[in-house]
Amino acid sequence: MQRTGPATADLTPAQWTSGGVPDAAAENKRLAKEGFREVISVQTSQGVSWAMQLGSASAAAREEATELKEFASGPQAPANTTRFTIPGVASAKGWVFPNADANVLFTEGRCLMLVGDDLTTNDNKLPVVAAAHAIWTRTHAKPGPCAT
Repeated sequence: MQRTGPATADLTPAQWTSGGVPDAAAENKRLAKEGFREVISVQTSQGVSWAMQLGSASAAAREEATELKEFASGPQAPANTTRFTIPGVASAKGWVFPNADANVLFTEGRCLMLVGDDLTTNDNKLPVVAAAHAIWTRTHAKPGPCAT
């Protein structure tokens, strides 16, 4: 997965939700309550990935659950969505929308990270699994903005 543009920083919940999030006011309030600090997102040749820094590890876990419910298992998820875990990456949960995209969400300390890959013709989840492993290896239990 190669970056195709500069990283984008959203420093407020309102900036993060400005792209047409339904019920943005409620989302902004919820994220502020979770101690939203920032989101860094990167467009890649295959999709988008981002890291969200929140106020605590428990806030990151709650946000992961919210994101999973909204995008991976909620009513808008296709019935034939495949869900998977990634051995070796604690809390990682992934899903593949057939012939559409693959995504992995996982927490590291106070951060929630998403690795996304637009698939167009098959259900190959290997790129997001490899990327999640690479990020986990670089960040797990190391000093930095995600450390608690």
